[in-house]
Amino acid sequence: MDPILKDQKSGGMDRAATLKAKLWRDTPEERRKVLMPFFCGTLAPKGVALGNVKKDSSVRVTNA
Repeated sequence: MDPILKDQKSGGMDRAATLKAKLWRDTPEERRKVLMPFFCGTLAPKGVALGNVKKDSSVRVTNA
């Protein structure tokens, strides 16, 4: 969950308090697990998830 979109004023959402209570966590890693439980709990542990620009691990295809 993007912190900019976590409340009604910033994100323009109805029932923002409910959404925030359901999805907001203190760290990006915790928020990721709540927002994408299947990806984080099933897919990622069994394979490789590549690319995170904020952690300088972006993935780019360079061949023709």
